[in-house]
Amino acid sequence: MNVTHATLHERLAALDQQAWLARFRSRNELRRLVDDMLRLAPPGSAAEAKGHYHCAVWAWQANEREQSRTARARALSIFEQHGDIAGIANCRDLEALAERLAGNLQHAAELYKINRDLPESARAAAEHCMTCSGEGAVLLATGQHDACQRVWSIAVSLAQRASNPGLEVSTLCNLGAWNIAVCNFEDGRQLSQRAFDLAEQVFDLAHPEELNSGWFNSGMNLLVALDCLSRQAEAMAVASRLLEMEAHFPSSQRANYFVTFASAMLHAGNVDQAGHFLQRSIAAGGVTPDFALEQSIVQAEIWNRLGEYGRTQSLCAKLHDDASVRRNDVSAHDLMRFHNAATFANEALGEFQVALAHQKIAFDKYEELVGKSARARRLTLEIQTELQRTEWQRDQALKQRRAAELEQTRLAELNAALAAANTAKSGFLAAASHDLRQPAHAVSLLADTLASQLNGAPQLELVSRIQHSTAALQRLLSELLDISELDAGATIAHPRAIPVSDLLVEVDAEFRELAVSRNLQLRLAATDAWVVSDTGHLRRIMRSLLTNALNYTERGGVLVAARTRKGAVLLEVWDTGVGIAAEHLPHLFDAFYQVGNRARDRRKGLGLGLAVARRLAGLLGHPLEVHSRPGRGTVVRLTLPGATRLIDSQAT
Repeated sequence: MNVTHATLHERLAALDQQAWLARFRSRNELRRLVDDMLRLAPPGSAAEAKGHYHCAVWAWQANEREQSRTARARALSIFEQHGDIAGIANCRDLEALAERLAGNLQHAAELYKINRDLPESARAAAEHCMTCSGEGAVLLATGQHDACQRVWSIAVSLAQRASNPGLEVSTLCNLGAWNIAVCNFEDGRQLSQRAFDLAEQVFDLAHPEELNSGWFNSGMNLLVALDCLSRQAEAMAVASRLLEMEAHFPSSQRANYFVTFASAMLHAGNVDQAGHFLQRSIAAGGVTPDFALEQSIVQAEIWNRLGEYGRTQSLCAKLHDDASVRRNDVSAHDLMRFHNAATFANEALGEFQVALAHQKIAFDKYEELVGKSARARRLTLEIQTELQRTEWQRDQALKQRRAAELEQTRLAELNAALAAANTAKSGFLAAASHDLRQPAHAVSLLADTLASQLNGAPQLELVSRIQHSTAALQRLLSELLDISELDAGATIAHPRAIPVSDLLVEVDAEFRELAVSRNLQLRLAATDAWVVSDTGHLRRIMRSLLTNALNYTERGGVLVAARTRKGAVLLEVWDTGVGIAAEHLPHLFDAFYQVGNRARDRRKGLGLGLAVARRLAGLLGHPLEVHSRPGRGTVVRLTLPGATRLIDSQAT
């Protein structure tokens, strides 16, 4: 049968799309598609280049590295002849993958950067996703964890846009494993659950010999997260499902898998099965360093359950002097488990001083675990906000592209729909913040009650830490609630005439002690003027400005001044702090934007205080401006309408 040129082109394009799907689903299916593409593609055509590219991918998956390199070189040569930017970039991704696994991280990073700098329109979503996935792996290997989370979050979004379920499983596995590694177990569980559920639908479980690693990775990630969250019943269900495919476990991962099963079964109360799988893990050999430590921890926990405390004590003493537990990349959760096991054994043997030393370290690791988890969750919120903004900008660009073809009424409807969606999002966040603040308040009350009953007991220090952490949590939630209500349009202003002097007296009463404790001067320059404003909202604005000024001032002090000018009253906050560079000033009032807090120190808040102040000032109609010089200080000015006429009418 004769095939027209157009029909052949469509057939080859369909095979290319099918190959992208098969790449993450079945290596055998990908091989069949590659053969079809190379058989049908005209010599020297772009379709032939794509066939060689997919062949390079298949060969890499089959561990045929030389064949993969040769196929990649042939594809690249044809892509370059056609000036195919996307094809060249795809080959560059494969080259970067080879460089990364060879340990040449710097070269790999340079290759990924070239692809990331290409215009978005130059490549399909799945192609962009591969670049982000690889770049994230380089960032992780070089210790750039925050950047890794951001890039892998983008990869998940791109995989969803690409409508490629297998690719989405892969990206969800990466991001889920990252969250688990930084002890953010709940987010890791949710991502891994999404990945495993999707993998159950995507992969042909009737032919397990063709299973992609995504099914195993997502299932094992989910098992680890559930085990760490002490959700033993669910963990056992996942373990049973995975063990149905035991005969098809990747040989290089069997030892790692078995020790994970041992841990989950031990925590579910099945000591015999835990010991059985631990021995199978040890016998399998080839365990990675992280899982070698896991083997020792599980062994210690098993011996404790069996009452063999002396063996646990000896093992933990040996491990404590071993470099494996002092590596920078060891999970805080694993170290907490190790020291808890050592504490339990030494207490049982009457070695209370040793037990206390281990318990202190275990508690420190618990605090580190909580801190890492909180940091990861805050960063997740920021990334989600950034992705929403990016998606919104993309939608806006598409709407502008169609603007010439649409009537004005149609544009108005689209903008109204977008505003409604944004309002709905803000309303949901405000409601969620209310729900979060309620238990935080309850914890605070319980901690205060407990502190009043301990009367100097040694545990009082721990309660004090709880109180400080709870207070910080309540402040963060209040900021989140404030900005959510403002964005949702739920905040109402009730302006009236108020004397500026009363406001300054309140400022002095609230911040005087804080300034003195930091060896700073707090000076006031009052006026007898009255202004029209909402007392509560104005007080919140000034509180935010004063807090920010004191936080970034180490020497000198802060001046709060009120002066009249042309019927208006200027409220100014001057400080002698570090100042703000010019490039930061346009973003100073953006949500989550913090100058000098790249590490996202949770003690410095979420970066919402000034954003709330700007929104409140906008609600009240009070212009807010800032001027600053690095090293010299900052002045923030709020302009309020005077209330002379209102006062006169009231006096009359």
